[in-house]
This record gives sequence, structure tokens and C-alpha cells, in this order.
Amino acid sequence: MKFIKTLLLCLSIIILSAASDSKVENIYQNNQGWKEKYSSVYKLNLFIKQPQGKKIAALSATGFSIYSGQEDGAFYSLVLTNDHFCREINDSSFLALEDVEHNFINVFYGFSVFEIVKTDPSYDLCVIKVPGYSDPIEILGDSKNIVMGDEVYVIGAPGGDFPIILEGMISGEIALPQNKFTLFSLQNNLKLVSLKIMKGHSGSPVLTPDGKAAGIIFAAYPYYGGLLISHWDIRKFLIENGIQFN
Repeated sequence: MKFIKTLLLCLSIIILSAASDSKVENIYQNNQGWKEKYSSVYKLNLFIKQPQGKKIAALSATGFSIYSGQEDGAFYSLVLTNDHFCREINDSSFLALEDVEHNFINVFYGFSVFEIVKTDPSYDLCVIKVPGYSDPIEILGDSKNIVMGDEVYVIGAPGGDFPIILEGMISGEIALPQNKFTLFSLQNNLKLVSLKIMKGHSGSPVLTPDGKAAGIIFAAYPYYGGLLISHWDIRKFLIENGIQFN
């Protein structure tokens, strides 16, 4: 009897171990998509010149590649971020995009090379064109949806630290009070994500486990986490302005 009990215990341990290994393997396989898009995300550093004698002010946000193409034989990439960051860019500022290896991809011989393709406060979205190839992140399709409880990943630069990866879930959605925000072109409610969102997270991609962009971080939302602009409104903004994307 003792031998049988011992045998049953050993078999149960083997079964549990196999199930655990299978679960870990499945999670690993499911998460491969977003891991492959890690290098498509950038920290946006904006250095603003101050009056003589004062320190240079610095702002940071996040952006991600949505398209790469060729022009006159040279590669370029389109990076999506928030309008509220792009509005700070002017002739007295210096923009440097930093990749996950901490290289500045648009700075050459002390010059910042970029072009603001389109920025729109009614969507709070902005597209920046920079030199070089970057594997684009696919925007989730029109027929797809993310709902409460769905697992998501956010890659960003909270507090200027980059890259930081957070795992969370969609926890709800809210309608914007129009007297507080100016996002009049949004046709869909903002989704809530159960993550602590900080300065520097603006423009971070919200990725599904298979690596598609389900939205972009817009702002922190007190007590609940963060707000994201949906993939539907991202696609609408890009299509309206004739901007190519994947």
C-alpha cells in the first residue's frame, strides 16, 4: 500500500510538472510577437534651449515605428507618438530619438534630422519621419477589438528610463468629458489599462501578446492606471491624412 501511494505521488508530480512546463511553453510562444517588436520602440528626447545661464530643459516621451520605406535610395521610418509632445518642438529645441541600444538614430554630426509629417491635437497623435529602417509595428485591424481582461504590454520611457516593459490588462473604458479634453475627432471611448502610467509613457505602444498595436498611451488616469487611444482612432487618423502604415 505504501509503495502504491508513493508511486501515485510520483506520477502526480510528473503530471503537474509536465502541465507546468506546457503552460510556460505556451506563454512563451504566445508572447513572442511583442518581444520581436521591442526594437521598434524609441525614446524621444527633446532638449529645449533656455536663456543664458539656465540649464537646458529636457522632455521625454515614447514613439514606435509604423512604417518603413525608401526615398531616393535611402531608408526612412515613420514614428507615431502624441501631439502633446510634438507641440513642444520648435526652433529652440533639439530632438533625438534613442533606440533600445541607446543609440541616437536621427543625430548626425551634431544635427538633428527629422520631419513632422502630421500632428493633430484633435486626435493627440503625431507622426515623425526619421532616417533609417525600423521594423514597423502592425496596427490592429478594424475588425479586431480588445476588451476588458485582455492581456497587454506597454514599452516606454517612464520618468525618462528606457526601455521599461510593463504587463497589464484592459480594465475598462471611459468617455471623454468634452469640457476637459480636446480630442474631438476620437470616435471611440478611451480604454483603461491597469498599469501605473508616468511622464515619459506618452506615445508608448500598447501591444497584444502577438505584437500588434492595440492603442497608444495618452495619459495617466488617477486611481485606475492609464488611458489609451484605440487602434481604430489611430487607423482613422492615419488614413485621413494619407499616411502609410502597416
